[in-house]
Amino acid sequence: MPKIPWMYRALISSASWLVPLGRRARWRAEWNAEVFAKVESLAEWNRLSGAARGRLGARCAGAWVDALLLRADALREGAWADVRYGARLLMRSPTFTLSAVLALALGIGVNTALFTTAHALLFRTPPVADPDGVVVLFTSDFSGPRFGSTSYPDFEFIRSQSKSLSNVAVMESNTAALRTGGEMEQVDVAAVSGDYFALLGVKPLGGQTFDRDDAPGMVISERLWERRFGRSSSVFSRGLVINDRPVNVIGVLPAAFQGTNQQSRADIWIPIRNGNLLAADDDASLTMRGTRRLSMIARLAPGSTPEAAQTELTLLASRLHASYQPEWTDRAGKSRRLTVVPLREAV
Repeated sequence: MPKIPWMYRALISSASWLVPLGRRARWRAEWNAEVFAKVESLAEWNRLSGAARGRLGARCAGAWVDALLLRADALREGAWADVRYGARLLMRSPTFTLSAVLALALGIGVNTALFTTAHALLFRTPPVADPDGVVVLFTSDFSGPRFGSTSYPDFEFIRSQSKSLSNVAVMESNTAALRTGGEMEQVDVAAVSGDYFALLGVKPLGGQTFDRDDAPGMVISERLWERRFGRSSSVFSRGLVINDRPVNVIGVLPAAFQGTNQQSRADIWIPIRNGNLLAADDDASLTMRGTRRLSMIARLAPGSTPEAAQTELTLLASRLHASYQPEWTDRAGKSRRLTVVPLREAV
């Protein structure tokens, strides 16, 4: 009596573990019988041609396909049985079912509300004039990443040399101690360049904004105006004390504008060259090309595109590298890069 070669038995045996337990013994017996019949109908094994052996092996390998199909059927049947069983349980306890549905609906609603709020706070596009014309400019970091901060000297160079950008501005977020009367609190402060408000098209509710990097005075938010001054116009005739230094309020910005830093909501805006208002060496460190701590934004010139601005800034980056190699060479020995990203994508 011919025997089934061991390699074919191994194929059938290994595939059988995929077959549901209740069908496994019968399935294995049927496949062994089919292969045995084929071997018996052929000549002696040693006299079989290579092609005949190959066809027999392919048939045994088909046991895997058959086993996988049976496993899939069993999974579908099991899932449907679980659904029917769960439905019967829920129908038997309508009070529990209603409570579970309400709890699930409440959970989904709360999570949706939290996500919507977080998205509005963290990923909002600032309410500026023509936001599609505003781009964010990044200087690559010393270690290589593209989206780093810039320095004040590099900002001045780009502002004076770029033709594809009509306005360029920088901003730095910080905190300061604010004192009004006998009360003191910590507030978020944005130090910005003179073109910042004109670039964004932000208009004050009252007073005016500054248009120079070293202008006197500061601008406050509508929130701070209402909270500390009750929306009184007398705020323009009195000074606030920032870090123990008196500064005059020259304007109030609408509450809808919270700045361009998505992680904080500024209540005070001061000129970037603020005479060391935030730190003792602010103005001195600001003029160092290697001190990169500023966020840079720009408005495209009429007819320009982000792609055109990127081409121009790539050329400006090569000029900066040629002139200031120590500050413009990264860890890999390559030039730092300037990257242009539309405002809507940057947030």
